[in-house]
Amino acid sequence: MARGAVAASIQYLRNGPPPLSGGMASGAASPTTPSSPAPSVASTSISRDPAAVIRQVIDLTNQARVADGLQPLAPDASLADAAAIHSADMARLGRMSHDLPGVPYGSLSDRAAHVGYDYQSLGENIAYNQPDAPSVVEAWLNSPPHRENMLSPDLTQIGVGVAWSGGGEPYYTMELGKPA
Repeated sequence: MARGAVAASIQYLRNGPPPLSGGMASGAASPTTPSSPAPSVASTSISRDPAAVIRQVIDLTNQARVADGLQPLAPDASLADAAAIHSADMARLGRMSHDLPGVPYGSLSDRAAHVGYDYQSLGENIAYNQPDAPSVVEAWLNSPPHRENMLSPDLTQIGVGVAWSGGGEPYYTMELGKPA
């Protein structure tokens, strides 16, 4: 996959239809035109401190939400656990995908169930090989389906994970949810 790639976002609605490949689940809100441009985020040096990267991704995401007139997302430990699991699996396999067949918690709904996150709505953004938190947030905000997840008023909680492959490439996962 190309350097600095991002994958199409997905969004699940509890008891709704399964997600469609490469997009949003049927019945989810359709993408909208951004009401404001993506905020400019200055890149910093590459950090291999997962806690610092995660904190910065959440902070930058919440800055974008507030700039768009939305409430900030509340960090959620269960969503963070689900994101960490997925980032670690992608890094271990060297593969960026929302679904990883053959791993214990290969789909977003499997990860949510495993960590005990009961939800009304659930979304996920993933990225590979973005050099730092500002770069990955900017890439997501510049991609309409990812931006829609991040700026959805229907999603109220966030968990972020990052893991590095043996070759040093970072794999990012952002889980967004609204609890049941």
